[in-house]
Amino acid sequence: GRSGTAVSLVEPDEMPYLMDLTLYLGRQLRTTPALQVSSEEDLLSAAERENGVVELGKFPTTLLTTEVEYVNKLIAERPDLEELARVAGRASQMYHKTRGSASRASVIRARELPAEIGVHPILARTLDLKAEPR
Repeated sequence: GRSGTAVSLVEPDEMPYLMDLTLYLGRQLRTTPALQVSSEEDLLSAAERENGVVELGKFPTTLLTTEVEYVNKLIAERPDLEELARVAGRASQMYHKTRGSASRASVIRARELPAEIGVHPILARTLDLKAEPR
């Protein structure tokens, strides 16, 4: 297969499922330290990628706010998008109601993760992290 980078957005309540997935895939999870200013140098080494280490970092608040404002503006300008947003919201609610439970061991492992994690190194290149609120 091809080599590359896969990015997944995970909500906090989905962390036990991420633990299940990494266990199923035989991967190790590494969190970006909260107090560390992440940079491109902090990206996983080739050896770590080959060994299946998964990097967990947060999405920068400033970048997320910008994207949310842009999407809300588009929805306000286009009535067809407003209905699609409602459908997506209902689908998300249904998913949360009907998904299976994560394993008990994964719930415990998810609780052991640090409460605060740093900005993911891939996203850190896009902004000035010193200005990013913690």
